Amino acid sequence: MNKNRIAFLVGPTASGKSSLALELAQKFGFEIVNADRMQCYRHLSIGTAKPSPADMAKLPHHLYDWVDPDKNISVADYAKNAHQILQNGAGKKSYLVVGGSGFYLQSLLFPPLDIPKGTMEFSDADQAYKEIQEKDPELCQTLHPNDHYRISRALFLLSKGFVPSREWKRASKQKARLSVLWMGLDIDKETLTQRIQERTRHMLTLGLMEETQRILSEFPKSRAVLSKIIGYKQCMEALEKKDPSYDLEFEIQKATRHYAKQQKTWFARNTEIHWESPKHAQERFSCYIEQSIVSPS
Repeated sequence: MNKNRIAFLVGPTASGKSSLALELAQKFGFEIVNADRMQCYRHLSIGTAKPSPADMAKLPHHLYDWVDPDKNISVADYAKNAHQILQNGAGKKSYLVVGGSGFYLQSLLFPPLDIPKGTMEFSDADQAYKEIQEKDPELCQTLHPNDHYRISRALFLLSKGFVPSREWKRASKQKARLSVLWMGLDIDKETLTQRIQERTRHMLTLGLMEETQRILSEFPKSRAVLSKIIGYKQCMEALEKKDPSYDLEFEIQKATRHYAKQQKTWFARNTEIHWESPKHAQERFSCYIEQSIVSPS
């Protein structure tokens, strides 16, 4: 195997990336690197659908459970840690990077832009999002209203005279630092909606609400992080409102569908991705890996 090659497995939330990644990693000897912002946090297990401890014990998994939920993670934090892992294994190991956080994946490929660092605090998330919609509507195609970090970052750049979507698009036109095989799970809307519904019910049955309460108790300052993560955000709202008419399952499903739509929009712009349906993905991705990584021309 060409140890200098890396594969990316992407797709919307609930598309089955984690289970497929484990199958491919076991078959081809990959180590798995997480590229899902939510799965970076310790103790957030049920609501992030991260791989089980049993699955992670089968082969090396990196950048899961590496920061406490009362600490914010920036794209730069992630990129620094991920690059260290990839560089340490260069020439010796092969990696399968798995996730749906587009900016995390982009940070692995392209050097940081020469733009000011910083964020801008805001008190009204809805108003902040509307301001960005007015000044940079293209950005809002892939910006979730609950992604407070990216909202604060966008507000800061707008205040400095930058248009965030243009700057981040410019980043993607730079020469990539890594040679990557892109693979994506292409799942139809109806099937994805059904999976989201089933997964939400499963999370609530497993005790998502209890997990949220436990995290808030153990990490009192975790509220800011949890408010940015689907599932935990809605659980906190249910706890605060104490309104019996608040449909927790529905609200989580709605937010997840919206997030999945944004993920699909983000990845649709990448013409390098080999898209396959979940039904054929294992077989066809195996062929891509054989051709591009195991026996490259």
